[in-house]
Parts: sequence; C-alpha cells; structure tokens
Amino acid sequence: DFRAAVETLSRIADIRPDAVILQDIGIARVCREFFPELEMHASTQLVAHNLEGVLQLARLGFKRGVLARELSLQYDDIMVDEYQDTSTAQFELVHLLAQGHNNICVVGDDAQSIYSFRGANIDNILHFRNQYKGCRIFKLERNYRSTKKILECANTVIRNNGRRKDKTLWTENDEGDHAKVYEAEQEDGEARYAAQVIAGLLRQGYKYSDFAILM
Repeated sequence: DFRAAVETLSRIADIRPDAVILQDIGIARVCREFFPELEMHASTQLVAHNLEGVLQLARLGFKRGVLARELSLQYDDIMVDEYQDTSTAQFELVHLLAQGHNNICVVGDDAQSIYSFRGANIDNILHFRNQYKGCRIFKLERNYRSTKKILECANTVIRNNGRRKDKTLWTENDEGDHAKVYEAEQEDGEARYAAQVIAGLLRQGYKYSDFAILM
C-alpha cells in the first residue's frame, strides 16, 4: 500500500541519499498507481532524487487523503525550525499536517536563507502571515554574541536585500573594533591574507583559539 511504498523509499534514501531507485516491480506498481505524476523508467524503476523525492511521495499521498486525516489527528501541534530553508514540498507537507487545527509554530530568519540551490523556497517564511491568517510574529532582534560594530555592518548589508522582513539587530555588548575589508583577486589570495594576519597576531601573543574563520 501507500505507507509501505513511502517507508521503503525512506529506508533506501537513508542508505543512498543521492538517488532513490526502486526496481521492485510490486512497489513500482503501487507507486505508479498512487502517483502517476512521478517519473517512471523502464516500467519497473521509480527514481526519486534525494529526500525531496520521498517528500513528494508523502505530499501526493496526503493530497489524496491517504494519511492526512490520520496524522492531523495524531499531532495536535506542529513546530518547524530553520523554516527559511524549507522547500515547496516540505511547506505543503507541513500545511497538510496542520490543516485540521492550524496549531503551527515556525522559527526562522529570512536573512539566513542560503539553500535555494538545494530547493529552499524563501517565500515559505516571507508569506507565512498570508498563509496563516491571525498568526503572531515575534521578532528576536537582540544579539548576544557580536559587538555593536559587527551588528552595524550586518544591518547595513542586509538592509539592501530586496525581499526581506524588516528587523534591526541590537546588542548590549561592547562597541568593538571596526570591521576591515580585504578584496583579493582569487580565493587563494583571501586564504593567504587570513594566514598572514593570524601569523602576525600569534607573534604578538595571541593563541590559535582566539581566532575564528567563517566560510
């Protein structure tokens, strides 16, 4: 049945995440019956790329009412972390799970959406308020890690994003030093510059544990 097909795909995805290939004729027949939209190969192979393919199976099954009602009743509340990195399939899956009660809480930051190349859809978080009318939004703008100068730089840069939710980071930490910008011609020039700066500071008494490099 549908549940067996999805569970089998999930197990295979855990073993081989680059591609899920089903060659079992029985499973393929079931998947073809439930999901005619899916790409079938050589009449017995179903290919679902990455875990996204498994999510598409679940989404399609939910839309057909196979599991949606059962799971909506099972879970009274839905919470999703890193919501800015969710894909369209994940968004629809979560929406179907919460449709019975709309008890849903998501956590995320549109300014940290960096996985569009892996299918993340920033519209999920930008349009959350439109999808769930009457929801409450809590802005966590206080920063406990960085200095005021670093946050000033971050706010100045991120303000240029064309599609974003308005927010301003702040902190009670010290002012800190001004950020320095070094523009290299190639990435090895960047690496060489960072190594030279660290080497110079080590000679002044700093330790390796005093440094952090963000890639």
